[in-house]
Amino acid sequence: MKRFLAIAIIALGLIVSPIAVSADERDEVNDAINPNSQLEISPVTSSVVLKAGTSIDYALVVTNRGDEEVSFTAYAKPYSVLNEDYDIDFSEDTPRTQLSRWISFVNPDGSTTNKYEGKVPADGQIALTYRITVPEDIPAGGQYSAIFIQADNNNNQSDVSSIGTVTRLGAVVYGRTNGDTEERAEIAEYDIPGFMFSGPITATSVVRNSGNTDFNAEYSFSVTSITGAELFREEKINAVLPDTSRKTSFEWKNTQPMGIFNVTYRVKASDQIKEETRVVIILPIYMLIIAIFILTLLIIWIIILIRKRRERKSRLVV
Repeated sequence: MKRFLAIAIIALGLIVSPIAVSADERDEVNDAINPNSQLEISPVTSSVVLKAGTSIDYALVVTNRGDEEVSFTAYAKPYSVLNEDYDIDFSEDTPRTQLSRWISFVNPDGSTTNKYEGKVPADGQIALTYRITVPEDIPAGGQYSAIFIQADNNNNQSDVSSIGTVTRLGAVVYGRTNGDTEERAEIAEYDIPGFMFSGPITATSVVRNSGNTDFNAEYSFSVTSITGAELFREEKINAVLPDTSRKTSFEWKNTQPMGIFNVTYRVKASDQIKEETRVVIILPIYMLIIAIFILTLLIIWIIILIRKRRERKSRLVV
């Protein structure tokens, strides 16, 4: 019986103790490159100040990495989001996307057009000038637009909102009026799971912007072992547009199958900060069943042991 008890205690200890861990390399983010692509644009995001009744010129650099001249068309579209996952919409015209109407492109002769047609020489680049003409009467707060560069030989009609070596590219213009602006942030949701049957370890939050201009939300997510060794870390900065809520999630893809970890998640949105460190236990369900079985055997053994002691005492009394 003593041997059985020792084996049971050792097995239980192996179940509830953390697995030995080693430092995990951070995931590297590699840009996917289309071998048939030629064009690039920069910058991919621009922040501008919108003053009522003024016109200001800005520039995008269009680069051709190919060995042939490329013709392209440039135009502006509204920029907004549809949901907490920030699926982008380039079609709906809202009070916050009026900037797309104020953008025109400057021709070589100085005239302006809503659709600019140009050419980029092989292995060369050009500066594309666009002009923002702000009306006298504008709403306070943020305005948002996307500028697209469409290679004429591209038949794909889907919009893309990030820079890359593809033949249809988009740059986002973040505008802010010089009137009254209000930054009102709220960390509406914040979640780190405490007990899990399997990985990956995650953290999720929702930041709500009830002001009239955009702000950047800063995120930090880290996982350490119970001994303090860092296993994973990731940081992000996401823009949150006015009158929207943005959901942001983190995931340690290489989470180990079992163990005890410390997870720290920090969210900073405008003047709001929330940071917590929680203990996360990962215990596969089959190990939980084994643990329950061993504990049940221990309880039965203890009950039997108590009964035997009572029987001995009763015999001595007699």
